[in-house]
Amino acid sequence: MKRIKLLTALVALSLIATSCGGAKGASSSIFNSSSSSSESSESSGKDSSKDSSKDSSHQPSKPSSSSLPSSSSSNKPSSSSIAPKKYTVTWKNSDGLVLETDYDVIEGTTPTYDGNTPVKDADAQFNYVFNGWTPEISPVRSDIEYVATYKEELRKYTVVWKDEDGSVLEIDNNVPYGTTPTFDGNEPSKESTDQYDYSFAGWSTEIEAVTGDAEYVATYQETLRKYLVTWKDEDGTVLDSKEVEYGETPVYEGVEPSKESTVAYQYKFDGWSPNVVPVTGEVEYIATYKEENRKYTVSWVNYDGTVLASEEYEYLSTPSYSGETPTKVNDHGIAYNFAGWTPEILPVEGDQTYTAIYEGVPYFSFEQISYERKEGAEHTSLKGSPWINSNYQGELNKIKKPSPKDDFYAAMNYDTIMNGGVGPFEIGSTRVNNAINSFYYGTAKTTNSEYLYAVFNKLFYGDAASVRNYFDTLDLDTYFGSKEAFLSPSSFLKLEFNGSNYEVVFNDGYINGNRGLNTCLFYGAYDDYQQYNDYSYNIIAQLGETFNFNTENMYDAGNIIQNLSVHTYNDYYNYGNQMTSYTVNNMPWEPVKKALLDVGFRGTKRIYIKYYFINTLNYLFNDYLKNDPDAVKTAVCATLGLDYRFLMGPTEYRKLNRYLTQTQLFSRENNLYNSDDSRVARNLLNAFAPELMEQVYIELEGDPEIKNTVSNLIDDILEGYDELVSGIDWLSDTTKSRVLKKLKKMTHASCYSDVYRNFDKIDDSDLDVATLFELIGRYNNVIFNRAYNKVEADPFDWAWQTMPSSTVNAFYTSQYNAFVILNGVVRGFVNGNESIEELYGKIGFVIGHEITHAFDSNGSYYNEYGQYSDLMTSNDRKTFNKKVDKLIDFYDHITLFDNNKAGGQRINSEAIADMGGAKVMLQLAKKIPDFDYDKFFKASAFTWCTQPYNQWEIASRLNDSHPFAYLRVNVTLAQFDEFVETYDVGPGDGMYIPKEERIAIW
Repeated sequence: MKRIKLLTALVALSLIATSCGGAKGASSSIFNSSSSSSESSESSGKDSSKDSSKDSSHQPSKPSSSSLPSSSSSNKPSSSSIAPKKYTVTWKNSDGLVLETDYDVIEGTTPTYDGNTPVKDADAQFNYVFNGWTPEISPVRSDIEYVATYKEELRKYTVVWKDEDGSVLEIDNNVPYGTTPTFDGNEPSKESTDQYDYSFAGWSTEIEAVTGDAEYVATYQETLRKYLVTWKDEDGTVLDSKEVEYGETPVYEGVEPSKESTVAYQYKFDGWSPNVVPVTGEVEYIATYKEENRKYTVSWVNYDGTVLASEEYEYLSTPSYSGETPTKVNDHGIAYNFAGWTPEILPVEGDQTYTAIYEGVPYFSFEQISYERKEGAEHTSLKGSPWINSNYQGELNKIKKPSPKDDFYAAMNYDTIMNGGVGPFEIGSTRVNNAINSFYYGTAKTTNSEYLYAVFNKLFYGDAASVRNYFDTLDLDTYFGSKEAFLSPSSFLKLEFNGSNYEVVFNDGYINGNRGLNTCLFYGAYDDYQQYNDYSYNIIAQLGETFNFNTENMYDAGNIIQNLSVHTYNDYYNYGNQMTSYTVNNMPWEPVKKALLDVGFRGTKRIYIKYYFINTLNYLFNDYLKNDPDAVKTAVCATLGLDYRFLMGPTEYRKLNRYLTQTQLFSRENNLYNSDDSRVARNLLNAFAPELMEQVYIELEGDPEIKNTVSNLIDDILEGYDELVSGIDWLSDTTKSRVLKKLKKMTHASCYSDVYRNFDKIDDSDLDVATLFELIGRYNNVIFNRAYNKVEADPFDWAWQTMPSSTVNAFYTSQYNAFVILNGVVRGFVNGNESIEELYGKIGFVIGHEITHAFDSNGSYYNEYGQYSDLMTSNDRKTFNKKVDKLIDFYDHITLFDNNKAGGQRINSEAIADMGGAKVMLQLAKKIPDFDYDKFFKASAFTWCTQPYNQWEIASRLNDSHPFAYLRVNVTLAQFDEFVETYDVGPGDGMYIPKEERIAIW
C-alpha cells in the first residue's frame, strides 16, 4: 500500500513539478504517452479513439459518454435553398469486396448494379450460385450498401474400396459431401502361411465423412504361431515353462538357478544345455553350473562415500585398487593430493571397504602473501588478504613493488600511485573540472558565454524583489489562462508532442532539471504528516519569507494535491492510456482553452488528452480553484518559488539549501551552507540552466571522432556478446534465444547528445541593464519554444537530463534496456591515439561491464522491454545461481582489512559485470592477429587504478555495491586462461587459481 501511495503522490504531484529525478521516470513507466489518430465528437460526447499501446495488465473500460463534455449546434439551412438530396450506393460481394460504387444517386431513385454477375468460389462442401442482393433493392433514401447473396448446392464425390493387392472390391459413386461411406461387400480375407495366420484389421485410413474423392485399402493383422518351452534345474525340477512365438529366442525369466556352496567351493550358474536358440518347435533346457573357489567383495570408496570400484577377491588373496587415482575437489585455496587408503590393506578374509585419504596442500592462500617489505614495515600492519589492499591509504608505502604473478593490481599501478598519479576515472574528473573552470574563469568562450556570465554575476546578489512583486500580482485566472500555464518549468500543465499530435498533460517537472514540489514539498504528505511538516513547511516557509507569499494554508494546499493524486491514480487504473480529443474551442476547461489560444493554436486545432487526466482537471478547475483559490495559489507560488530560488541570492539560498538537502531528493544540490558566495552562485547556475552548462561542456570537451570511435566499439562489443552467448554450453536454447533477443533490442548512447551541443543561442543583448528575473525569462522562453516546436528529439533525453554527459560514469538501466557511456568517463580513457589493446582493456572493459548488467543477478530477471520476466529456464536459473553462489563464497573469504570481508552478496552484481566485461573483450581479442595480451591486461589494471582512500573513506565504501578497485583487477583477471598463460602464473603464485576453481559466470 505504501508503494501505491507513493506512486500516487509521484503521479499527480507532477501537476506542479519540475525535476530531473524520479518524476520523469514515473511518467515514462506508468503514464507512457501513446498517439491516437481517432477523432471524438464533442457534440455527442462520444470518443472513438483507441490506444493500441494501452497497458495490457489493466484493460480499463471505456468511460460512458455521459462523463465527457458535449456541445450542440442549432444552425439549420433555409427551406428555400434545399437542393435534391443525393446518396452513395455501394455494392459489395459477400466477402466485403466493393464491386461497384454509385455516387450522387438522387433520393427516390431505384439503384441498379451494372457490373458482372457476382461470383463466389466453390469450397469443398458447396457450389455457389448468385441469388440476388441483401437488403432488397428499393428507392434510395440514404447512403446504403447492398451485399451479394448466394444459393448453396451440396457437392458429391466417389469412394473406392480396394483389397491389399490393389484389386477393387467396391465403388460408390455420387456420395454427398458430409456423408460417411460404408463398405457393403463381404469382409476381406487373406490366406495363412506356414509361419503366420492373417485376420482382417480394417481399412488403411479411418473412415470419415466425405469431403472429396476417397480411397480405402484393406489391411490385415498377422499372428505368429507359438510352441512350448520348458526350463529345468540340474536335478530335473521344472523351473518354468511357457509358449514362445515362432522364431523368437526364449528367455528364462525365473529366479536364477543356484546350487549350494561347499566349504571349499561355490557354484555359479553357467547357462543352459543345449544352447538356447530361436524356437522352431517344442524344447527343454537344463541348467548347468561352474565350480569356483569362494570369493569376497572388496569396495573402494572416495572421501565423500562415492564408490570408486567394487571387486571380488579369492579367499586370502591380497586386493589392489586398479582404477583412476582418486581426487578431492579443491576448496578455498587448498589442493588435495591422494595419500592412500584406510584401513590398512590385508589379505581377504571377508567383505571389506577401503576409503581414500588425502593430504591438503595450499595453492591459493587467503592469508597475506609474502611481500618484500620496506625497512621498518611489519607484516601485521599490512591490510588485506590474499593481496595487499592497495586502496588502503599508506599500505603501498610499506612494500616494494611486487611481482605481477603475486599481486597484479599493485604491480601494474605501483609506480603510478607512488608518484601521485591517478587512473582514468580521476583523469576524467580532472578534465571535466578543468573545462568548467576554464568557462568560469573566462578563458574559454562558448555559444552562450556572454549570457551565462551575466546570469552568474547577478546570482551573487539575487533578484528576490522582482519575484516578490510577481507573486504579489499573480492572478490565477490569468496564470492558468495564458501560455504561462505551460511555460514555467514547474507549471501545472505541459504540452507534449506524442509523435503525431499534441497532448495536454500534467507537467512532469523535467524541463530544467529541478525536482518539483510533488516529490519534495509534499513528500510524505499522503503517508506521514509529521515528515510532511518537518520538510515541507520549512521549505515553504523559507520560500514564503523570501518571496512574501502566504504559507498559513499549507495543509489545505497539501490536501488538494493529495486528493488530485488519488483521482489521477484511480482513473489511470480504470482507463489506462486511452485518449480522447477536443478542438481548442470545445475544450471544457476555459482556462486551458485560453492558454492554448495564447500559445498560438487555432481554435479548430485538435488537442488530445488521456482519460485519466479528465476528472483531475475537473476537480482542479471546477472545484478547488473555485472553492479554495488561496490554497491553490499557495501551491502555485511554492512551486514557482522553487523555480525562482536562484533569484534569492546566496545568503537566503544557503538557508533554503539546508532544508532541501534534508529531503534527500535534490541530487544536484550539494550542502552549501558553509560555502562562499562564488560556490553558491556556481551551484545555482548549474542547477538553473543544466542544458546550457551541458552545451558549455560539450563544446569544450566533446570530440566527434572519439564519439565515433566509442560508438563503433560498442557495436563490435554487442556483436561479440552475441557470439559469447551463443557459445555458452550450459545455457539452453530457450534461454539463449531470450538473451539474444534482449541484446538485439538493447539501445545505447555514447559520449554526449548533439541536441545540447546545438542548443539555441540565448538573447545576450542589454545584459548589463536586464534584471536577473528578465534573463531567466529569456531562458525559460527558449526552453518552452524548443519543447513546443519539438527541437529536442534525442531518444536518450531521459538519460542526459538524469546524468549529464560531464558525469564521470556509465550506466545500464533495465527499465529502458539501454546503456549510456558518458563523455566524462570516456575522456578519462580515450584520447584518440590508443592501440586496439588499450582501447579494449580500458573503455572496452567498461562498455562490456555495462552490457553484462543486463544479464547479471538482477538484470537477468528483466526482458528486452524492461518488464519483469525471468530470461532463464528454471534449470538454467539453478545453474546460474550455483555459479553466483561460488562467486559470493569466493569474495566472502577475502579480508579487506582487520576483520572486514569483501562481502560477496553485496558486490556480486558488479563483480559479475566485471567478469562479463573482461570475457567479451577477450572474445573479441581472438579475432585480432598478434593481439598483445600483456598490453591489454596492463590497460585493464590501469582502468581501475585509483589513489588510496583514507580510513573514513574506505570504511564508508563497505556498503558500496562495487568491489574495491584492487579486487576488480586481481579477482577478475585471475579467472582467465589468457592471463595465466601471458604471465606464466602457476601454483605458489599469489595470482594462481586452478582452472577447476575459477569463477566463470558467462
